[in-house]
Amino acid sequence: SGSVGPINITSVDFSSTLTGVTALQDQSKYKIYNWKYSGYKRNNNKKNNNFFKVENYGAFPDDGKDDINAVQAAIIDAEKNNGGIVVFSEGTYDFNKNNASGNWKSLNIVKSNIVLRGGARTILKQWEISPYINGTETPHLINVVGKVNDKNNQAMIIEDAFRGEHLIKLNNTINFNVGDLIIIRMYSPKTSNGGYSSDLSLELISPLKTEKNWNNFVNWDPFRVVLEVDDVIDINTIKIKQPLPLDVYVKYNADVRQFKTNIRNVGIENLNIEGDYKNIFVHHRSKSEDYGWGAIRISGVADSWVKNVNSSKMVMDFSISDSFNVVLEDISNSGSNGGHSGVTFLRTSFSLVNSFNSQSPRIHTVTLSGRGTMGNVFTNIHSNKLLGESVNMDFHGGGLPSNNLLEVSTDVVVRSGGATGNMPHAGQFNTFWNVDSIDGEFFKYSLYNYSDYRGYWGKQFDGYRLHPKSILIGVRDDDGGSVTINGDDSSDENQWFYRDNINGNVTPYSLFEYQKKQP
Repeated sequence: SGSVGPINITSVDFSSTLTGVTALQDQSKYKIYNWKYSGYKRNNNKKNNNFFKVENYGAFPDDGKDDINAVQAAIIDAEKNNGGIVVFSEGTYDFNKNNASGNWKSLNIVKSNIVLRGGARTILKQWEISPYINGTETPHLINVVGKVNDKNNQAMIIEDAFRGEHLIKLNNTINFNVGDLIIIRMYSPKTSNGGYSSDLSLELISPLKTEKNWNNFVNWDPFRVVLEVDDVIDINTIKIKQPLPLDVYVKYNADVRQFKTNIRNVGIENLNIEGDYKNIFVHHRSKSEDYGWGAIRISGVADSWVKNVNSSKMVMDFSISDSFNVVLEDISNSGSNGGHSGVTFLRTSFSLVNSFNSQSPRIHTVTLSGRGTMGNVFTNIHSNKLLGESVNMDFHGGGLPSNNLLEVSTDVVVRSGGATGNMPHAGQFNTFWNVDSIDGEFFKYSLYNYSDYRGYWGKQFDGYRLHPKSILIGVRDDDGGSVTINGDDSSDENQWFYRDNINGNVTPYSLFEYQKKQP
């Protein structure tokens, strides 16, 4: 299909296809997903209304003394009281300062209903690099790490269900209640030689084919996603709040289990978290430099948030894993030395990043990785254009991140990374809406291409194939250049992608904000 002009969907019912766009009228291909339920609407939980001032535990700003033990004591007291707000005054608090003994510590939240809250000029200063290097699981200065149980109360899915639907048919619903978090899985069939068939995985990346050395491609449960029960209709039917992100088939032994975490309703607010990283960052120079300086890590958590937080002189800013309904709002990074990653979502679903101002160069400004990384929204993501920096979207493989939305952002290009064994970079239906890019190829870099891709499909500019069935609407270069895919800037649809209004405008300005207003 050729360009249809500015797309107006102000009257569109998102339970049907997007009218006015020929390719999107085919529900089996490029139907726009509904992200209205992505992100946590913070409540006024009374358990957060007790205040624990860190000064009462011996942590005073600007006194040059180490505050790690005092602040942790305030957190523990709040946890013992079933929740509360740990309050910092304005000024600088020091952590791991003059740590000659090597007794490095971090701040840890392990229970629900805790808020860390600073003032307009509160700085948490991390003086030493973490010695406990373990990739993105390396302890950051602030860690909110829960325990997840997803092995109990299994029910089998007894009818196929399809992308965008809300009703799931089960052999019984006795163990499920409204508000429960559940995890839906599909499993690769076993083969006669004791391995696993690639049939399911191939469906999840169609029309892409596998290549040699994709060692982790055939995983026994390549599809998993966390969702919320909206209603229990009858003994065999539940309604999920979020639309199903991909088709689910009985033939892959699809099941449903409860997803239980011991941490919910945790917030981190109004802080400048500052490290002491001094080198000019070089990617993969050493593991300690890749992962040793981190601001906030959230893992195994639901219904929580980070708001008005800056990460400075760090190499990892905001690392989110194995979580559901987490909101990062009005966040930023700073520092001239650069770093590894800005926002990382690993095995995380239906979460939201609203306004991320990346002022420090990052190899991966936003990373999506792992099984179940679906239904996430990234809106208002920006980099320091004056320094020639772009928003580097990194689909990192290891589990086919799918059905994620990036919108209303500037200087965006796809520069995906990840190990060969974890390919391909992405699953299906990742969507780019109303995005300012830069001149040239939108999928600028992938595992197999620096300027071209030399793999199964031959030598072409086709890193887009490792991001199958992407949807691009209103992607343009506001500086007057031309954004292309495989050297072409036309609007069209094929088995690999849908694109329309390339180098043009689109309405509504924010798809996410529009969807939230719909009934």
